[in-house]
Amino acid sequence: MVNLNSTVVLKDQNLVQAPNGDVVYMMNVKNGDYLYLNEVATQIWGQIKSPIRVLEVCRQLEAEFDVSFEQCQTEVLAFLSKLEQLGNLEIG
Repeated sequence: MVNLNSTVVLKDQNLVQAPNGDVVYMMNVKNGDYLYLNEVATQIWGQIKSPIRVLEVCRQLEAEFDVSFEQCQTEVLAFLSKLEQLGNLEIG
């Protein structure tokens, strides 16, 4: 289970991506799942292409967007948990 102290990295070997401005549409070619990433989720996606602690992801987003740390933490953990459920996230 992902938490603030987890180090995470993206596993996207089965994903086809289609950027559209600040958002990205994705499809997992293995299971047919679709993902829509808004501007913030796209930012997270970019950050987790290399191993990074979840706490650092939250700090970077808090600095860039008008969001409290608590709200950022809740939403980042929810997004990463979804990626974990879909098999697109490696947790170290």
